[in-house]
Amino acid sequence: MKINSNLATFENPVFPEIEVELIGESSDMKSILPKIRNAMKASGVSEPDVDQFTQEVFSSNCYYSALNVCCRWVICL
Repeated sequence: MKINSNLATFENPVFPEIEVELIGESSDMKSILPKIRNAMKASGVSEPDVDQFTQEVFSSNCYYSALNVCCRWVICL
C-alpha cells in the first residue's frame, strides 16, 4: 500500500519514531539520503516504503525541497 506522505508534516512525520541526526552533516543529499534510508531500514520500514521515500527525494527540484521531503518522513535533528 502506498503511503500518502503529502499529509505528513515536520511535526507529524510518516515515521515519528525514527530520528536522524543531520546537524553537522554535509549539505549534500548524497550523504544525507543513505543515512535516512539506513535508519528507516533499521527500524523495520518495508523496502517498498523506503523506495517510495527515495523516489520522492529524487523527484524534488532542489536541495531544500528534498530536505523537506526527508523531514516529512522522519524526525530530522
